[in-house]
Amino acid sequence: MKLTIITPERTVFDGEIDSASLPTERGEITILKDHIPLVSTLISGVITLKKNKEEIHIASSGGFVQVLPESRIRVLADTAEKAEE
Repeated sequence: MKLTIITPERTVFDGEIDSASLPTERGEITILKDHIPLVSTLISGVITLKKNKEEIHIASSGGFVQVLPESRIRVLADTAEKAEE
C-alpha cells in the first residue's frame, strides 16, 4: 500500500507499507491492503505503520485520513513527527 502523511509544513512519510493503525474519534482503526474507501477524522495519538517486520511510530495531533482505491492512503495531519525526531 502507498501511504502519504502530510502536514502544513512538510511531507512526514511517503512510501510503501503493509498496514497502518490510526487513532480516530471512534477508536483505533487498522488499514490493510484492499481496504474499502474511507474518510475519517483523526485525534491526537500515535500512528503505527508496519513495513515488513519493522514498526514506524509517528505522533500526530489530529487531522484526517482518506483511504482511496488501489490501496492508497492519504493522511492530512495538523502536526506529525516520527519517533526518532
